[in-house]
Amino acid sequence: MRSFLLSCMMAAGVAGCGGVAYVAEECTGPYCHVTCVNNSDCPSGSWCLLTSCTMGSGYEGGSVNGGADGIGVDGGSDSGDTGYLPNDGPVSSDGGGDMAAGDFLVGDPTEPADAMTTTGDGVVCWDQDLDGYCPPPWGEDCDDEDFYVNPGVLEICDGSDNNCVDGIDEGVKNACGNCQEYPLCNTDDPWSGGSGVDLGDLPPPTSGEDGTVLLDDDEDGYGSITLASGTVATDFAWPASQTQGTLSRIDTVANIEVARYATVAVRDDDPYRPYVADFGPTTQCQQPSRSTIDEFGNAYIANRACSGYGGSCPSWSTLPNANGSVTKVGFFHEVLCDPEQNPGLSGCQCVDRNGNGRIERSRDYNDPPNGISVPICSGSNCGTTCVEDADCGSGYCVRVRHPTQAQGNCSNAAPVIAPCTGDHCAQTCTRHSNCPTSHFCVRDNDSPTQRFCSDRPETPEFLGKDDECLLWTRRIPGRDDDAHTTVSNDNLLSRPRAMAVDKEGYIWVGDYDRSHVFKLTPDGEFVDPVADATPINQVCPRTARRVADGTVVATPATTCLSERCFFTIPQTCRVDVQLSPYGAVIDSGRSHPNGFGYLWIAARSGELQRIDTETGQVTAKYDNNEDSYGVTIDQHDRVWVADANDDADHRAAVHRFDPNHVDFDPASSVCPACWTKFLVDAPASAPWSGINWKGRGITTELLGDNTARIWAIFNNDWWGTPNYLVAFDADTGQEITGHRVRLDNSSITPVSGPGCTAPAGVGIGYGGMVWSVNRDTSSVCAYDPANPFNALISVSMGPSPYTYSDFTGNLFRSFTKPQGFYRMLVQACPANYEVRQWGTVSWTAEVPGASSLEVRFRVGSSVAEAISPATVQYGPAIQPIEISFDLGLTRGDWLQVEFLFVADDEGLAPTLHHVDIARECKPIGE
Repeated sequence: MRSFLLSCMMAAGVAGCGGVAYVAEECTGPYCHVTCVNNSDCPSGSWCLLTSCTMGSGYEGGSVNGGADGIGVDGGSDSGDTGYLPNDGPVSSDGGGDMAAGDFLVGDPTEPADAMTTTGDGVVCWDQDLDGYCPPPWGEDCDDEDFYVNPGVLEICDGSDNNCVDGIDEGVKNACGNCQEYPLCNTDDPWSGGSGVDLGDLPPPTSGEDGTVLLDDDEDGYGSITLASGTVATDFAWPASQTQGTLSRIDTVANIEVARYATVAVRDDDPYRPYVADFGPTTQCQQPSRSTIDEFGNAYIANRACSGYGGSCPSWSTLPNANGSVTKVGFFHEVLCDPEQNPGLSGCQCVDRNGNGRIERSRDYNDPPNGISVPICSGSNCGTTCVEDADCGSGYCVRVRHPTQAQGNCSNAAPVIAPCTGDHCAQTCTRHSNCPTSHFCVRDNDSPTQRFCSDRPETPEFLGKDDECLLWTRRIPGRDDDAHTTVSNDNLLSRPRAMAVDKEGYIWVGDYDRSHVFKLTPDGEFVDPVADATPINQVCPRTARRVADGTVVATPATTCLSERCFFTIPQTCRVDVQLSPYGAVIDSGRSHPNGFGYLWIAARSGELQRIDTETGQVTAKYDNNEDSYGVTIDQHDRVWVADANDDADHRAAVHRFDPNHVDFDPASSVCPACWTKFLVDAPASAPWSGINWKGRGITTELLGDNTARIWAIFNNDWWGTPNYLVAFDADTGQEITGHRVRLDNSSITPVSGPGCTAPAGVGIGYGGMVWSVNRDTSSVCAYDPANPFNALISVSMGPSPYTYSDFTGNLFRSFTKPQGFYRMLVQACPANYEVRQWGTVSWTAEVPGASSLEVRFRVGSSVAEAISPATVQYGPAIQPIEISFDLGLTRGDWLQVEFLFVADDEGLAPTLHHVDIARECKPIGE
């Protein structure tokens, strides 16, 4: 610390105090680091010079005359006494050795005059910047080197404390807390919370952001974001009811069925709709069995459209009702699809087709929730047609196929209906004509025996074809390509029994009957899957033909809405395989030269074939010489199948195929060393004798440290009891002790619901819960590996469910595309300000190995627009190369920043620590 000795003298040619001059001597001696206010604060032999203890002389020439201890000069004298002004307290003009007006210090004649200032209370100090204010400790001038900084000036926004009061720029900062001409706002809140020892300052991922977790060692609620080390799964499961022709949406957090959809979208405005039976209790022949989920939560369901599995398909011989198909069900988002929170419904996957401003969808209206009620006409008067309940006396008018049928049937059982809505719900009625125009006389759940005037008709929990989350259905061709147009069962019949989504978002569908594999876009367009003379992923042209004779329809958009049509595509728009596809899974692509995943097709005969999802090239077949059912992939891209063979040992078993084996050759089907069979040991107290174990569904649960568990379902014979869920170590193949669970109510009792008998499929849901799809109890059941002695959770759904594909999306997110999302939604400006432009988004992250952090941006005038998939997306900026992105002159009130965490082949994942988002605001109306 440095301080200076200041002195002033009266000399010839130098005006007295009016011509004062200065000299500054630096603090000397061993005590300059000691701070002080008075001499008494300093060690013996030193004194206080301003704020430091010095041993310097303290004056120039002469001796100190008068005053006590040489600390001043005699007041009231112009005798030329010399001395110094020590920092021993306020200096007054009362004489007696203290400095007084008219006394002078020896100084440098080159310094400016008028350096001495006397405050209002008589304090005299040296005022270096000549602004008339004393520095501490005599006054409050916080910068005695700047004339424009003192308590008498106005505070301006310049990054300085101009008035020396309450800090820098107090009361004059702009709305973003800085001094830019237009407010430049940065993300100090809420993304710089946390005051602990974490490297990061980010809040945890919000609900629905799958695959990312918060690293928060000090548990202050803030930290860094990285990929979850365990299972990455959606919050929903999508099992199908094969005999009802429906697809259920199961909330795997709340453990309740929250929606149910018909598995064929028979839309009257869609000329490409498949000509199949509409939904109805006696007409469905969809026979759905395979479902899968994309990265946005949309579900795809494959319909086998075949008889012989308990379903009713009375028009089997009426072409082309027996054709298989694939349907897309849009993910319903509670905010995006809510007209009150998002009036424009922008970004909602579902479509407001009837234009009433809201999404009509399947939902559970009961409180407490108890699943979806599907309307069924019952009673002796089911043959009586009706338009409204009043036509049925004390009964109900039920439209069992879909709510907007012109007529329904009188039933003695009413469907559960949506509550009355609108401004006239207090008005009672008996018929629609009793209500205002465009209103309907409806029942209300709160008063089921009374009817009220609603602004919408009665809406059952199940909407059938009127559900606005049913996006499209595409018929899977049989042999009917452009070269085979004969209208016959042999040509038109197809049975899709294998389906998976690749990391680019394409849907791959395998036809069991024809040994074909098709590739569709998320919009339902068939594309060329093979890199040959035709560009890969080129949309395939569809030719409309009349069902009557196969002739070409020139104007399908109009003709096929009134006539029965089917569509053919070129033969090149498919991949031909040498087996009957029964299941499909896509690996991570680690061994692919360009990182694309390989599609593995499994057959009931125990064979596998691999398709390159980039080029469409097919390998030879690989056979385990036994039988198989479900198929899954593990953390090392090894393919597993559940053994459905009745062999001599009658033991439950799974098979693993390792394409990493040194003997694996894509051009050769000979690789017996690639296959390994793992048997389940029989307990001594319950030998396997007399039980023919058949494997059903199989899936993989990704754990930490690049390990995994394989979960498989086994039934006694096809659907007999007992039924077991068994876990295997993915690396050793050995059964994991403590996780052999009997599902048919013998070892663990369901906490509620119908039970868990005759399971078919198995999937991993939220929190690592293992879910089974149970045919005989019309349910799905959840088992918690973390609490193996807890009761099973049983949830009712549609009758005879039969799904064993990746119905939770777990495989897609854990292996096909190991990734996770973290999203930020930022409002540009505070109240009374509007956005001028967005600036630069920058982030701090670690990206180890070959992992990557992909950052994308959407700007919108509303929340809904900013998060809508339909909004133009900026980026991606990809780290490790990029660590910021300049949005330039982009304008919009809201910004969504989306971080996509992608792990590398070794399981290394990025870690995000901090984010800064700059934007400029201006006062509204400026």
